[in-house]
Amino acid sequence: MSAPSSNTSRRELLQAGALGAGAAALSGGLAHASPAPRPNIVLIVLDQLTERLVSAHGRSPIETPGLDRLVAKGTSFTESYCADPSCSPARASMMTGRPSSEHGVLLNRLSLRDDIPTIGAWMRSEAGYKTWYAGKWHIVGRLVHTDFEIPNRGTLFGEASDLSVLRSFEGKLSQYSEDTPFFAVVSLLNPHDIAEWVKMEWPRAEVSCKDMGISDLPEMPPNFMTQHPEAALHKKIRRNTNLRDRWSPMKWQFYLWWYYRQVEMVDGVLNRLLDLIWNSRYGHNTVVMLTSDHGDLQGEHGLIMKQSLYEAAARVPLMVAWPGVLPQGTVDRKHLVSGLDVVPTICDFAGIAPPPKTRGASLRGLLKKTPGTWREFLQIQSAVEGRMIRTERYKHIQYRNDAQEQLFLLQEDPWELQDLSADSNHQGMRATMQDLQRQAEAELEPTTLSTSGYGAAWAATR
Repeated sequence: MSAPSSNTSRRELLQAGALGAGAAALSGGLAHASPAPRPNIVLIVLDQLTERLVSAHGRSPIETPGLDRLVAKGTSFTESYCADPSCSPARASMMTGRPSSEHGVLLNRLSLRDDIPTIGAWMRSEAGYKTWYAGKWHIVGRLVHTDFEIPNRGTLFGEASDLSVLRSFEGKLSQYSEDTPFFAVVSLLNPHDIAEWVKMEWPRAEVSCKDMGISDLPEMPPNFMTQHPEAALHKKIRRNTNLRDRWSPMKWQFYLWWYYRQVEMVDGVLNRLLDLIWNSRYGHNTVVMLTSDHGDLQGEHGLIMKQSLYEAAARVPLMVAWPGVLPQGTVDRKHLVSGLDVVPTICDFAGIAPPPKTRGASLRGLLKKTPGTWREFLQIQSAVEGRMIRTERYKHIQYRNDAQEQLFLLQEDPWELQDLSADSNHQGMRATMQDLQRQAEAELEPTTLSTSGYGAAWAATR
């Protein structure tokens, strides 16, 4: 259930903003330039960062000064979820504003529907923006250069390519001098390098931290040993490795240690990126938005990586800043927001309507702290058949045609330690959440492959 958009009409914005963002920026620096009505917009996308590791949110075991700086300059949402906790499905949703059951990218190797525009194409055709994309794309069926100019495509390793992506964007920004405002995506790869660490360590039974001079191994999360009854498809996808039996306690801690280091690496790149944007001649008139495609399970429930509806994989950071124009230093711990909200928010700042059938809502009203209604519940999808509903207090997980459900009182049990789906005192809430699942599904237009199920979708990737 989405809030109504707070768009200003495109005509009003265009009439007021005859002088584009580029000309306004060239006329002066941060101290004395006034923002034009149509700002430049930079969307920063990280890969595999869970929301819990934003230290400004108060729950992180590590420091993230770059992320914290963005929190201080704008609004950060703690109740933020990806659209689908897997790379390509989440990225396709972020670029289209449509859930995976509709845009067709149900799994990593499946293609985006030809008739659905990306935000790059939409900002070009409807708002007249210049569009740039630097870094990881990972959406099959749509070549990134058809909708964006590409200064750098990145590589498969964030440690090797994130600084290169940053420098390419710096070069593009420093050479730009047109009056037309720009929309840029800077897609950094870390902390996704943890996936490469797992690949390297998979054949090894043990690992020696002492040999590397590492003594500060982190503690595992409080739900590391928690096991719940789960849907058969989730167990098939996520539990077929038996890592709790295969990896020693030290190896688990080493995995978490490496993940934290990769978060710190990308946080350092982010800090330099924010310097670049805010110290440029465009800094006063640029909206900066940041999110991640999905999180990482980090050993929660004995699991690693993604493609799960547990919190560590599904919950991601989402931050928006426009210093001097929007309120600063706000941590929103109430409103449920989604990766589906990225497209309508960008369109709202550009003064245009979002593409047809966009399922998210613009965050601009929340950012401005203007009174209004907002959604009461949020759905995310996973592995074709998985569905999660989140309300203010509860979270419900259900997979198609599977009797096993999960119900968590998330407001009081943030680590998902107690599944209440079989608790006699919570059957009324379970029924309510099932009704919300049906309501959410009824508003969608799923593809034929989506309704065919995981097996058919997986076969289509081969």
